[in-house]
Amino acid sequence: MDDHTLLRFLRARRFDIAKTKLMFVNYLEWRTEFKVDELYESFVFTERAEVAKLYPRYYHKQDKDGRPLWIEHLGKLNSKEVFKTTTEQRFMQNHVHEFEKFLRQRLPACSYKSNRHIEQSCTILDLKGVPMTQFPQASAVVKKISAISQDYYPETLGKMYIINAPTLFSGAWNVIKHFLDENTVAKIHIFSSNYKDALLNQVPAENLPAELGGTCTCPEGCQHSDAGPWKDVSLAIGELARSLAC
Repeated sequence: MDDHTLLRFLRARRFDIAKTKLMFVNYLEWRTEFKVDELYESFVFTERAEVAKLYPRYYHKQDKDGRPLWIEHLGKLNSKEVFKTTTEQRFMQNHVHEFEKFLRQRLPACSYKSNRHIEQSCTILDLKGVPMTQFPQASAVVKKISAISQDYYPETLGKMYIINAPTLFSGAWNVIKHFLDENTVAKIHIFSSNYKDALLNQVPAENLPAELGGTCTCPEGCQHSDAGPWKDVSLAIGELARSLAC
């Protein structure tokens, strides 16, 4: 366990040693019970392509601060069909597997490219197309994902932009934010359809998918490209060599 990880847990509990210790012990117990290391080494989400059609979510390049960009089109989520295609257990296992890849592969590559330590992501959550009648189902999925993120991967969110928020979203947000700690809530920025300037202020146009107001049009589609420095094996190897030398 490196110093950066310990520092994230300390920040999450405002440097309260007793609370940090409890959080960290719970984290270690969860890793054992959930078999996280085994998941990272061997888990294969064979239903990935089908689930991605029903809930598009993916990493794509970096923001201006060097953080990996995570994009979720929550408005396209069809939770009933998702859990016909996969089980809730496998869906959550995949979420944890992706988080481990984020920590072990994506962040080291971004750090190497930026020549400084990167430990957080920039998230875009697109609500376009979310009917408020289906929001309880969507928020239930978000709640479970958020619980894992907050409890076991604290302080890995740098910024979040919630875009295309419908008018009635403010009421739902007042419910959702109670499941998030106040540090996380402070990092979240909410926009209706007037989000383009805010996103481009944070993300280079060439890194932002065209459908979100940028200029990137990956040949295979941004959702499927997994474009970013983590695909450059030499960067990942370079960061590993630098870590070993420290």
